[in-house]
Amino acid sequence: MSFKAGRFLAVLFIVSVLIQMHMAANGHTAAKTKIVFTSLRDGNREIYVMDRGGRNQKRVTVNRITDVQPTWSPDGKKIAFVSNRNKGYLQIWVMDADGWNPVRLTNGLMDVQPDWSPDGKKIAYTAVLHPKDLDNSPHVIFVTDADGTNERQLIRKSGFSPSWSPDGKRIAFVSGRDSNINQIYVMDADGRHQRRITDDLVDKLTPSWSPDGKRIAYASGNGIYVMDSGGKKQRKLTNVMGDEHPTWSPDSDAIAFQSFRHGGPGIYTIDIRKRTINTLVPVLGLGGVEPDWFYPGQLPVDRTGNYITIWGRLKKIASSVR
Repeated sequence: MSFKAGRFLAVLFIVSVLIQMHMAANGHTAAKTKIVFTSLRDGNREIYVMDRGGRNQKRVTVNRITDVQPTWSPDGKKIAFVSNRNKGYLQIWVMDADGWNPVRLTNGLMDVQPDWSPDGKKIAYTAVLHPKDLDNSPHVIFVTDADGTNERQLIRKSGFSPSWSPDGKRIAFVSGRDSNINQIYVMDADGRHQRRITDDLVDKLTPSWSPDGKRIAYASGNGIYVMDSGGKKQRKLTNVMGDEHPTWSPDSDAIAFQSFRHGGPGIYTIDIRKRTINTLVPVLGLGGVEPDWFYPGQLPVDRTGNYITIWGRLKKIASSVR
């Protein structure tokens, strides 16, 4: 056997072992999938965490203050959320995933809808500049470092509901700047090259980028829709008015969403292919809203959007056996 052939077999063996390790890890951690959400069940808007199937629901904020709109950090160690615990102003906060060590990040009068960048270093959010006049106040998008520093405004025209693409290069958002109808736009992560990707006569809300980067889910009219990331091939998934706030499973095969389809706030999932709907948080007990999905076994996409991080490890190993 030649030296080159032996080196190739060594690399192939290492690749096989790492893939098996990753598959085993995914099988072990699939049960640890978590969804964070908001509920009124204890008399106040608080943040809860549950398993993928709706089991083991646990409250992680305990106070008389409003805590809403939770979203996981990419590593699952932190939760960003909105709270009015600072003099009654709605602002962006971050806490440990178990609810401890809350830290305020923003200082605005109404800062809402936080969304983490895929590398966990930044948080985009919506700022309402004049909350006492909500109908006429501009909604704009800011971004801040995850520690609350280096805050900067990305959008000066109307824009809200930011959602990062999984490669960290783009942000989807909603705006009614070109008409009185809210449509979905996409911009570079630095705020440049803003362009509209939907154009019809129905309002669209809460875009959510799929983890594989291929699709965007959103709420519109009387249901949840999915389209490709360029705005084409729009497909309706649900048919109930009040189905809103879609969030993707990490494998991009299912979407969790909030709905009032049974007379009150509940959280449901829909399988993208089978169109089957399951109830995670029923209306009984004042249900829940604003779900956000996290899976600790996922391999993140790198900043080019082309490779999962395991390949970086393989490259290093391959170079070491040359």
